[in-house]
Amino acid sequence: MEPVLTTIDSRFTAHDERNTSRYTIPMAKPDYDFIYQHACERKGGEKALKALLPKTASKKHLQKLGSDRYLAEYTRKIFQSGFVWRVVDKKMAPVRRTLLGV
Repeated sequence: MEPVLTTIDSRFTAHDERNTSRYTIPMAKPDYDFIYQHACERKGGEKALKALLPKTASKKHLQKLGSDRYLAEYTRKIFQSGFVWRVVDKKMAPVRRTLLGV
């Protein structure tokens, strides 16, 4: 039997009449200009906000990096979720040794 779409209210849609525990709320596209302007206001202006952002490497520099550096950074980001930075930093040394043979 095909799932039947039923509207519960203007935001929620049940995907199957028999199982109304599965709902979705359509996600609107964020207004990035509004978010950026709001961040500028909160942080004291565009210059102050940009000073808080991390420095990024050039495209040329990133192209020179080996695959091992990308894998190490992906690993770092996975470890980072839910951990304190100093814990991640302590755990990365053995990972680097394993991945890089250093």
